[in-house]
Amino acid sequence: MKLRIAFFVLTLVAFNVTVKAQGGIYKTKYQKLVDFNGHNRLHGFHFAPGITYMLPPFSEKKEELYRNADTVTNSELKGKGRVGLYLEAGMYHLLKYGRFFKYLDWSIGYKALKGSEDFSTSTQIESSSTTLASASGTNSFKYSFLLANANLNNIWQIGNYSFLQNSIGINFDYALGKKETNNSSMIAGSTFNKMIFALHYKLGFGYKINERWFIIPSVETPILNFIPFEKGRSTIGVFDLRYRPLIFSIRIGWLRRPKANSCPTVDGPEGDKKRQEQYQMGR
Repeated sequence: MKLRIAFFVLTLVAFNVTVKAQGGIYKTKYQKLVDFNGHNRLHGFHFAPGITYMLPPFSEKKEELYRNADTVTNSELKGKGRVGLYLEAGMYHLLKYGRFFKYLDWSIGYKALKGSEDFSTSTQIESSSTTLASASGTNSFKYSFLLANANLNNIWQIGNYSFLQNSIGINFDYALGKKETNNSSMIAGSTFNKMIFALHYKLGFGYKINERWFIIPSVETPILNFIPFEKGRSTIGVFDLRYRPLIFSIRIGWLRRPKANSCPTVDGPEGDKKRQEQYQMGR
């Protein structure tokens, strides 16, 4: 519970700092990242290769599995994360007059979530400290998902070609397959769910490579699960442990030139939406 509260606080602080120190795409002392005066379309494409990692609990889990009078069975569990594949592709739309969120994006993709847990169990007579039975081994899992997501993105420009990106979004994942190995009859079975619907947060560092191309390495993690809903949790339960999914990706996007027969828009003072609309109506 304390870890979840701390995570929410850090997320809110990140957004709050971005608001107060906002330079953004529009009002900034740096060279503009995007030219909105007819030189670029407001929408385009992006793709993002990456990896996933299932972050396990930081400490071992010890619990009593069974008790009958003086006989007790205890277990010790230690989770291990593994790296999986991630890939997405989609579109973005620049919010020309957005104040806080600067662009919207949506994607479809694939991700694999992998991990394992080492376990040991022992059955003892407590009064005599006699061990009746013991076992140890490893349980493992691999899940693969087809995913769809959408994000609202805030940009805080920190240089002529660099920026920080805070994103809040939703993702819907549908399971394509699962592979589980449970080597202990005393460890609980998987709580695997074929569908996941969650709210997530993403933090990225972006860089403008040239006039057209951008690259944004980022890390993403869920902050609230809706499906399955588990009392406000954002982690995924597998066997007897809970893991935090992390997605490390490198988004690559590019600006698109207007069509040859299109007329560029002309703005009045920067950010003056009303004057732009009046201009368009009077053409």
